[in-house]
Amino acid sequence: MAQSANLEPISSANSSPKYLSLVFHGAEYPAPPLSMPVRQSLNLTILCNPQETSEPKFIAYDGSRLDLEWTAPAGCPFKEEEEDKGGGGDNKEEPTQPENVGSGIGWFFLVILLAFIAYFGLGAYYNYSTYGARGLDLIPHRDFWKEVPYMLSDVASHLCSNVRPRRTSSRGGYVAV
Repeated sequence: MAQSANLEPISSANSSPKYLSLVFHGAEYPAPPLSMPVRQSLNLTILCNPQETSEPKFIAYDGSRLDLEWTAPAGCPFKEEEEDKGGGGDNKEEPTQPENVGSGIGWFFLVILLAFIAYFGLGAYYNYSTYGARGLDLIPHRDFWKEVPYMLSDVASHLCSNVRPRRTSSRGGYVAV
C-alpha cells in the first residue's frame, strides 16, 4: 500500500519524443519479518498523443521496479512551443505575462458593492418619482440606515459581555424599588 509521505515522486519530461515520466517509490516488499525486503517503485511513462488515450501497457517488472507506458493527452506539454512561426526564429518578442483576473473573494465583494450602489440608486429614484423626495429623504429606508450604527454597537456590547461578563451584585440585576 502506498502512503503519500513515502512516495518520493520524481518527474521528468522530454521533448523528442514528447513524454512525461513519473517515478513513485513505495514500501518494501515482502514485509520486513519475512525474507530480505526490497524497496518497490513504479515508473509511469506517459507518451504524448493529443487525439487518443490508450490503456496503460506493462513493459517490465524486475522484482523491485514496475515500468508502465501510457499514451494519453496528459503526456503533452500544456503549451506547444511555437516552432518556425514568424520567419526563421528571429522573433525577439518578450513572453506574454498571464492575465491577472483577481480572486474569487474580490469578485464577491465587487458584486456586493455594485448591488448596494444599485439599491441606493434605484431607491433614490423611486423616492423621488413616487413621493417627490429631496435631499436626505431620497435615501431608501432612511430610518433603518440611521439606526445601523446603534445596532452594531449593541451587537458588539452583547458579544463583549459574553466574553467578559459584567460584574453585578449577587441579586442578578434586580434593583430594589
